[in-house]
Amino acid sequence: EPGDEIITSAITDLGTIIPILYQNAVPVFADTDPETLTVDTADVERLITPRTRAIIAIHLFGNACRMEALAEIASRKGIPLIEDCCQAHLTRYRGRLLGTYGDIGCFSFQQSKHMTTGDGGMTITNDDGLGRCMRSFADKHYDRDRAGSRMYGPLGMNCRITELHSAVGLAQLEKVGSVVASRNRLGDRLSEGIKHLEGIVPAPVTPGATHSYWSYPMRVTGYSNETFARALNAEGIGASAGYIGDPIFQCSAALAEHQTYGDSRFPFFSPYTDRTFEHAEKLCPRTRELLGQLVMLSFNEQYTDGDIDDVAGAVGKVASELERTG
Repeated sequence: EPGDEIITSAITDLGTIIPILYQNAVPVFADTDPETLTVDTADVERLITPRTRAIIAIHLFGNACRMEALAEIASRKGIPLIEDCCQAHLTRYRGRLLGTYGDIGCFSFQQSKHMTTGDGGMTITNDDGLGRCMRSFADKHYDRDRAGSRMYGPLGMNCRITELHSAVGLAQLEKVGSVVASRNRLGDRLSEGIKHLEGIVPAPVTPGATHSYWSYPMRVTGYSNETFARALNAEGIGASAGYIGDPIFQCSAALAEHQTYGDSRFPFFSPYTDRTFEHAEKLCPRTRELLGQLVMLSFNEQYTDGDIDDVAGAVGKVASELERTG
């Protein structure tokens, strides 16, 4: 219903947020766990209100959220749990594939992902009712099994996947396992190569989880992440400072300025809610701090061990030089 609340992470792509707004619901942002770079489970529970209708857990960069804790909170509160696995294909937590903890798992097949159909994605569920609802919603709620003239159900979307994209996806399924295995091994190798460096925090791996390393996020402390990234670029290493520059609610006019439906500021300010949703700079302080430390390293499954060692060596060289020069 308009004004309902969906709790999610403050570090994400806007693609996670758009469906919330299209349903006239309001995204509520939890802070970030520095040990995982995913959502802080304690903050999620703190933000739950009588209007909370779902929690979206985002497995950022290929690393798992603390899913047992989130699943327990969702179950205890009677709130549906949705997993955003767009960057975490075949990642496991406690031996179980991500996307199977929540009521729904969502995957992206955009060109940068572990497997791709050029664009698009898929959702999974083990609930037959939800499955029928999702298939119908994506097809305008058009009942194709009904005889006679056309009839449509509630408002849906028109976003069916094509047979061509599906065929590409089936072919990609044959190799996604090897892609993820290679990224896992190479990412772990890079972490081993830089973990001893002063002021460098390797990409975190949630205890009990594997990591599929959609990208490699390291943190620098004591240095400017922008200076560090530029220095790596000078060494021939692909790197960029941050992921999004600020928490997502400061990166989008739809959120920061409530530019959703003209000048109405709906659904953030409406007769359907008595709460005020101002995404002020004071929100999610740990998220801001962590984004200011992130350096994203270029990374893919085709890197060799030598390539990874070159990256680790360059990180060490830059760290030493910046420490020497202050």
